[in-house]
Amino acid sequence: AHEVKNPLGAIAGAVQVLQQQLPDDQGSREFLGMIADEVRRLDRIVRDYLQFARPRPPEPTAVELRPLVQRILAGMKTQPDWAVQVEWDWPEPDPPVLADAEQLAQVLHNLLNNAFEAMSGGGRLRLLGRMENLDGRPGFQLEMSDSGRGMDAATLARAFDPFFTTRARGSGLGLAIARDLVEGMGGRISVSSTPGAGTTVTLWLPRQEPV
Repeated sequence: AHEVKNPLGAIAGAVQVLQQQLPDDQGSREFLGMIADEVRRLDRIVRDYLQFARPRPPEPTAVELRPLVQRILAGMKTQPDWAVQVEWDWPEPDPPVLADAEQLAQVLHNLLNNAFEAMSGGGRLRLLGRMENLDGRPGFQLEMSDSGRGMDAATLARAFDPFFTTRARGSGLGLAIARDLVEGMGGRISVSSTPGAGTTVTLWLPRQEPV
């Protein structure tokens, strides 16, 4: 892993230095931007493979879900092709869930990234949160619904299969990793979709009970 990640880090650092030092040449900056984007993409792919091959045990703590989603969305909104309207339907106060914060952030990033790629021309993302018990356990459920292209039945049936993807780019591990991490934290995840009408991912996590 280090044999790949270390050179990627060196390339990313060199690109950043060049972006700061080169004159304001639009063509050069565009090419450097392309290199930086591809380095980030490769880094995500390497991270996905590592997570899938060597998952670490979760370290559950109390995590406030909405602020975590907001931080990930804030990073995604800096992308130049951002054209998504986000709608919230969320309870107040925000009940903490019992989860590994780092792993949950990766799950949410994978899910949100899939949603935005399905809405490449713009669209609407609805985030519905509510307290929901499952098998007698108190929990919190997040429904993430996009207005993207959706999936047919054959694609939906394989959505969680490792390395399965309908996109030219990517590892095909995003949903497989999300499922493994969520289930490792004692949660559940499911997907429903209609071609041309969008996709809904339902994520359930145990709730942190007050002491």
